[in-house]
Amino acid sequence: MRTDKQVKFRVPSEMADWLRDQAKRNSASLNSEVVRCIRERMDRMVGPDRGEGMDGNGECLRGAPRRQSSVNTDGDQQ
Repeated sequence: MRTDKQVKFRVPSEMADWLRDQAKRNSASLNSEVVRCIRERMDRMVGPDRGEGMDGNGECLRGAPRRQSSVNTDGDQQ
């Protein structure tokens, strides 16, 4: 049973087109591309080593949970 949360949201059409193009370029699913984009933003805010800005339980101090993803930065499944 999957424990990942599903989120439904709207984006401007030009952003959706860009995301689809990026997913195609990276041979990834649209979902994987969205996760990669968000993870890159989180890494810029928190730090790629996932050590900065985190409490002892592996949670971001800003409230966003951090965990190892099953998607690497290239959008491929690991």
